Amino acid sequence: MKSECSSFKKIIIKNLYWNIFQSIDQEKYKNNELLCITTDINDFVYKKISLQINIELHSQVSLNMIEKYSNKILPYRNENIKNCYASNNCLYKALIYSIDTLNGSNFDNLEIDLLENLDIKCALLCIKISVPDESISILKGYDKYNKSYYGYIPFSQFILNFDYEVY
Repeated sequence: MKSECSSFKKIIIKNLYWNIFQSIDQEKYKNNELLCITTDINDFVYKKISLQINIELHSQVSLNMIEKYSNKILPYRNENIKNCYASNNCLYKALIYSIDTLNGSNFDNLEIDLLENLDIKCALLCIKISVPDESISILKGYDKYNKSYYGYIPFSQFILNFDYEVY
């Protein structure tokens, strides 16, 4: 996002579509469920799982903004990270949308309120795909030696399409 007008109040995400190309055998491909593969002693099993789409806005921010909004714009910052880069700051709490199907859509408007009077001349609207905490336990299995093993989500492509408006 780049604009001469640098003060925004809200981002609206709409017409969200996704399509995941999953690599599983055709016997398991019976419906639109997103599946993971993990072990169960001597066998591989397929389990239903969900993913999260995190919608974030990243930009370089001034030191004044960091001091004023430090509890809101730096979700990845801790005592070990001394530098402030666009990649480790997010200009609002990330909007999280959960999915558990290979393809789908959402036509509801997802509204993101920006911090007031935040001066943004150039920003990146970023999408991060992650595995939610509750799905991590689904990935856990055990091998034939009863050792813990984490499976994986076999997909080769994740396509996400949406429209957005900035106010």
